[in-house]
Amino acid sequence: IMTMCSSFSKRCTGFDSGQGFATGRICLGELEVLKVSKFESIWSCNLMHGKTNKGLTFYKPAGIPDGFFCLGHYCQPNDQPLRGYVLVARNATSSPEEEVGYAYEPVLDMPALKKPLNYTLIWSTDTEHIGCGYFWLPNPPLGYKAMGVVVTDKPEEPKLEEVRCVRVDLTESCEMGDLILATDSKFSKYPFQVWNTRPCKRGML
Repeated sequence: IMTMCSSFSKRCTGFDSGQGFATGRICLGELEVLKVSKFESIWSCNLMHGKTNKGLTFYKPAGIPDGFFCLGHYCQPNDQPLRGYVLVARNATSSPEEEVGYAYEPVLDMPALKKPLNYTLIWSTDTEHIGCGYFWLPNPPLGYKAMGVVVTDKPEEPKLEEVRCVRVDLTESCEMGDLILATDSKFSKYPFQVWNTRPCKRGML
């Protein structure tokens, strides 16, 4: 399980436009994204080794403004202050030529965001050690990609409204970075590892 399955592609220009996140949001061509740093804790895995907490907590972004959608849930080690954020997104309503000075052609009139078709349960646990946790991968429509996973504490499949998938030409593949957490067989019959990810293509646009 990785913290993000894909990243935004260089077609989503706008970070170098001088607008930044000073207002909390930025236009990336066909997408408008907003930083969210408020979270609701969903599930924790606490592995205590002496005085060190080697666990992780998975969070759902909270307080998402109307019209914006979650792309996936967030996690971080328990021994760090909760200072992270996720990006939520919506289809841009204004012309990007006006916003960031660059033109694009929509791909076959397909919106930048779409609901998943359904979800695949990719890992779960229900033990007295770490409680109930269920990890769901959104199954995107043809031409779209899931940007992350959804974590729940109940076995029911999440609602389709929970996340949005991003059109494939607006994404790029990621590679695995550092291993954040690995559990042993006492927590589940299947291994559980969490890695952070980073874009395969990095550097200035």
